Amino acid sequence: MEFALGALVFFTVLFAIIEFGMLFWVNLTMQHAVREGARYAITGDKSKDPTPTQVPDGDPVRDRNRAVIQMIKESSMGLYDKACSSNPPDNFGTAGEILVLRLECTWPIMTPFIRNLYEKSEYKFSVSSTMRNEAFSP
Repeated sequence: MEFALGALVFFTVLFAIIEFGMLFWVNLTMQHAVREGARYAITGDKSKDPTPTQVPDGDPVRDRNRAVIQMIKESSMGLYDKACSSNPPDNFGTAGEILVLRLECTWPIMTPFIRNLYEKSEYKFSVSSTMRNEAFSP
């Protein structure tokens, strides 16, 4: 009898620690990915665009927005597609302007006890990074 009560408390605390650790890890990983995406965006580089538009008799046209999203995906350890419900803005500004990169994310809660503490059984969070664009030519 004592073991059953002690085990219930022990496993509740253990799974709560694991669940909250996972939530904080996802949050920090996405924050890192957004920061890396912002660092990439302020350079004006477009080389990471996964689907450049082919132009007859010319170099392919690359999109800065797709390139930044690709950088975020590469830095997010696969969490971008699972956690993010929004995309970055379409316009990152020109040289010298302030860039604010913000993503809204959700992560499902697995532990039943902790699930009741959150609305819709999801941990909702946002990650953002603000930087000034470097001098570059569009």
